[in-house]
Amino acid sequence: MAKRLTSFSRLLITLIIVGGIGYGIWYFLNKTAAGRQLTEEAKKEAKVKPEDINLKRIIRGDNSSQ
Repeated sequence: MAKRLTSFSRLLITLIIVGGIGYGIWYFLNKTAAGRQLTEEAKKEAKVKPEDINLKRIIRGDNSSQ
């Protein structure tokens, strides 16, 4: 008869699956030509540069420019 999995075993299996999916996405975006092209297109279309984002100001709700 089969025994049921413990909560810890379920957690480990879930983390392995989520980690595998995350790694697959990372690999696609960074190691394939299609992923690099997609990343470059997204950078071109971005209205705000990632380095210009100030998360502390966004969290405070301060929308005035400095």
